[in-house]
Amino acid sequence: MTDDETLRQDYEENLLGIKAIAAKHRIPRRQVRQRLLAAGVQIRTPGKPTGSKAPHVNGRAPGAGRPKIELDLDRLKSDYENGASVDLLAARHAVSTGTIRSRLKDAGTTMRRAVPGNHLVGLSYDWGPNH
Repeated sequence: MTDDETLRQDYEENLLGIKAIAAKHRIPRRQVRQRLLAAGVQIRTPGKPTGSKAPHVNGRAPGAGRPKIELDLDRLKSDYENGASVDLLAARHAVSTGTIRSRLKDAGTTMRRAVPGNHLVGLSYDWGPNH
């Protein structure tokens, strides 16, 4: 059986989460949590590292979200205003339609109403060296 000091070290010094500790030592998560609390360990809030030792997820500050994908907003806006659909632009840039809508709005684009069956209508496109 794993001693409480090993659990504490994994949690506080190695910065493992309760789920990872449970898997590593093959004990239930609930038991890990109870034993850490009994040992006087302050349990971290999930997803919110505390203290300077806690690493940021993927080098970003907690709550920062995913990094923005670089898109040429002028080209995106121009293509949309010349008839390309949101669905087509999303497919071209390998991003979601929500990302395209959000970027078009950020660029000050007046959005069209969706037209049924128009999701594949668009311009010929030079995929360029990055695609």
